[in-house]
Amino acid sequence: MDAARSESTPTAAQAGSAPPEFEVPLMRLPLLGWLAVAAAVTDALVNRIGLRVFASNLGHATRVALERWGGVPRNLAAVAGLVALTAGLLSFVRHRGHVSLPSRIGLAGFSGILLPTLLLATVLPAARTTPPIVLLATGAADVLVILLAAAVLSRRGPASLRLGIASFATASLLGFAAIVLGIAGALLNLRLASSLSATLAQLGEVAWLSVPVAFGAALWPREGGARARRRSMVAAGCSLMALSLFLGAQLSLRSHFADLFYGLTHLTLFLESAPVVYGPLLAVGAGVICLGLLSPGMADRQLAAGLLLLAAAGFAPRAPGLLLYLCLGALLLTRACLARETLAATRDILRTRD
Repeated sequence: MDAARSESTPTAAQAGSAPPEFEVPLMRLPLLGWLAVAAAVTDALVNRIGLRVFASNLGHATRVALERWGGVPRNLAAVAGLVALTAGLLSFVRHRGHVSLPSRIGLAGFSGILLPTLLLATVLPAARTTPPIVLLATGAADVLVILLAAAVLSRRGPASLRLGIASFATASLLGFAAIVLGIAGALLNLRLASSLSATLAQLGEVAWLSVPVAFGAALWPREGGARARRRSMVAAGCSLMALSLFLGAQLSLRSHFADLFYGLTHLTLFLESAPVVYGPLLAVGAGVICLGLLSPGMADRQLAAGLLLLAAAGFAPRAPGLLLYLCLGALLLTRACLARETLAATRDILRTRD
């Protein structure tokens, strides 16, 4: 994703708490990555929310036209995301300073499985995307997420970042295990496998919902000043707006709310019994993303972009496009965490010199 030269050349850009004259590797998210993030968020807002909410109030011709135009952000996200993911994974495999040799070998192997599978599933018509292809892509994507998380967890870094990455990897692992056990239970008529699948899915949802909470502790501004206060106030406003939209949608859509919410997030733990529980948790996520996007540090903004892709993918995705969002989001979160760890090490070295 980053050219080797741009990752190693110091610039005058400011980044978080690091000195303004330093730019560490993996800190900057390239423009193509931002394009993929924007397209993925637009795809979620238009195709998975807007069209579903207003479809019943639109005429047939208007609905068909909107569905056609809705394919533009989806296709743009697929093309930009595949290129960004391929380039980013190549940078991890090629540069030994990012991850250890065993991790680079594992990333290379599963990237060789995942990327052609995602490309094939994206290019082929939906009718020709067979269940084995989807299952193979899902497994490769989840293993890739775990390998990327291991690259962060194997190094020293802030506890909140490590906890966020660990929660993300746990959610991917439990989600895929739930899918496999669910398929096995259905094919072999095993009640125990089906029950265990439901339990693992619920635990995975808890881990998925805890990801923005953990990263929020790392993104919360610790410095004083008017800028930090404005950033905190805007993030609080985003949280309140997200909570208001959630409660408003729940009241206005009523019986259709559960289908819309599941289609967007794939969460079911509290959906039937107490869906209002999701409101504050999603509001916290919106505030954390806002904190990251408004941060002066490029690594923090990249972390927020990864959280946006995580939200666009939802929990335990299976569709090829959503798996692409999941993998690219994991890559951006990993890059941001490694960059912040390097920033902290640079700051410590400069302190000892002073």
